[in-house]
Amino acid sequence: MKKLIILAVGIGFIVIVAFIGCQRNNSASSFTLTFDPLVGGIISLKRSNDVFDTEYIKKDNMLGDVMIRYRTQNSEWRKIAIAEMQDNYTVDVLSKTEYKVVYSIGDELELIKHLVLEDENLIWIMRFQNNTDQRIEIGDIALQLKMNTDFVAGSVMDEEAVRLTYQNRLNKHRFIAGHGSFIYWMRANGVGPYLVMTPLRDTKLEYFDRYYVAYINSAYTGGNETRGTWRQKHTSTILEPKGKEGDSANFGFRFAWGQDYDGVRDVLYNNGAFDINVIPGMTLPNNLYAKFSLRTKNNIQSVIPEYPDFTEIEYLGEKDKDVHIYKVKFSKLGENLLTINYNKNSLLILEFFCTEPLETLYRKRAKFIAEKQQHYNDKWYNGLYSLWDMNNKVLLGPENRGGLHQFQVEGADDPCTGKPVFLSEKNVAHPDPQEITALEYFIVTTQASKVRF
Repeated sequence: MKKLIILAVGIGFIVIVAFIGCQRNNSASSFTLTFDPLVGGIISLKRSNDVFDTEYIKKDNMLGDVMIRYRTQNSEWRKIAIAEMQDNYTVDVLSKTEYKVVYSIGDELELIKHLVLEDENLIWIMRFQNNTDQRIEIGDIALQLKMNTDFVAGSVMDEEAVRLTYQNRLNKHRFIAGHGSFIYWMRANGVGPYLVMTPLRDTKLEYFDRYYVAYINSAYTGGNETRGTWRQKHTSTILEPKGKEGDSANFGFRFAWGQDYDGVRDVLYNNGAFDINVIPGMTLPNNLYAKFSLRTKNNIQSVIPEYPDFTEIEYLGEKDKDVHIYKVKFSKLGENLLTINYNKNSLLILEFFCTEPLETLYRKRAKFIAEKQQHYNDKWYNGLYSLWDMNNKVLLGPENRGGLHQFQVEGADDPCTGKPVFLSEKNVAHPDPQEITALEYFIVTTQASKVRF
């Protein structure tokens, strides 16, 4: 049965909002929050005195929703989503800016969710407690970060749809890389501030799924990944039997506001994460060096390459206070990880990708476009470029879109119209007769059929 400390269920929502001061705009906090004890979570999060009235949490959802998979030594995996738990939790309102929710998962496991508004930060802490005399393995701890990111359909003439999309909808940016992970949300129009989420010390993120759920542990779900090869470790948390050392585990996150991109970098630095800069980028030809800086208050112990025999790395010193500069070059093609070990037991993963020299890539790309991605037929799209289906070895088009949207395969947008532009630019510097013939065919056929873009 739900239990509301201090206040009764019948008046809980209205009174508790007033009691913990969550719907208020004052100088004490930059967060305006609504906590609903009937669902055990924050159902509204806004920036106080914001330029737009943007809601950060998706309707009918809450901040603090977690899905877990766990098993004891003698059981199969069990899946629990706390948002679907009807009665097995209690709510304690501890102060105007603090509350605690305790979830009882059978007689085996207890999850204590603690949220507190602290100065300019919203802190979310989770504690898992083993209540059995057996070990418990938590294979998944998945954060259901259901924020207000849905696109509002409508024409550019629909002022309300445009307003909702660009002023009241969010874009998510994520960097899943161990203890140095972070996620931030910005309005579609780019106007600050941005909401930044960083792990507390000893908490990491290691995986995300196709629904952009972020995982603290992912041994179960990540181990069943079929989309490709995930490069970071899938781990689980082991809870020792109750009463023994290690019978509980704590995880936590901090939410803060960054006014713009530089503000996000400052939040990362100030909250114990890493402000990272890489030039020219993390996709790097094997004949070029990259430099990267790590601005952090953390104590960096080492930078370990995945392939030491194929990696050159040099520490160039501390440029400014807490700004560490490195130089790196890779010779092994494909994915290359650098693991930053810091604070004795924490790590940050940097995922680079090594390619052949740029001139080689330009030539190969142009050859592939000319040979594989141009239509030759008697249809209206004769001469146009489209997408090559590498699984089925076929060029997609109006009669076979391969399950893609028509704009991606019918001569429009970047997948199609960008290809002749690339070919033209490449052949100015590196002319090739076959590619020039393909371009001329494109020009002649599109003019003859009066194809319009």
